[in-house]
Amino acid sequence: MQKNLGFTLIELLVVVLIIGILAAVAVPQYQRAVSKSRYVQVMTSANAVASAALVYKMANGSYPSSLEDLDITLPGTLSADKKIVSLNGYSCKLYMGEVTRDSVLCSRGSAGNQFVGYRVLFGGVRDGQRFCLARKEDQEAAKLCVSLGGKEPFDNGVGLMHYQL
Repeated sequence: MQKNLGFTLIELLVVVLIIGILAAVAVPQYQRAVSKSRYVQVMTSANAVASAALVYKMANGSYPSSLEDLDITLPGTLSADKKIVSLNGYSCKLYMGEVTRDSVLCSRGSAGNQFVGYRVLFGGVRDGQRFCLARKEDQEAAKLCVSLGGKEPFDNGVGLMHYQL
């Protein structure tokens, strides 16, 4: 008698189903891990910019007028006004010495004032504390802020939730 050496269609379908379930669970976690690593890299760069701006102020008596004045090499590309640097899909803008802000503000999306998605605030705002900012309706941004250690969220009155890091 001859033995059948192949797999049945049911066995193959079960294996494909199991692989599909595993992929459905793993892909969102992978995407969140990638977003978190990019965000951490941007946070590190923004901290370096904020620190260099404070050093510049101590040396010159005023904040720098552009990122070009800082004694650091910036990763990414500078905007035309030299106040915004783009890195990994994020844009970081220098707000040193302006009205009520001493900060570097980073966001995912286009450079300029159209900040969308994940945001993080660095610098002297609120006693130098760092925050991850997320629009109320952006659940992915909120999840990222929480995964970075964000706690005690509060609304600033314009639809942005602040998560203290």
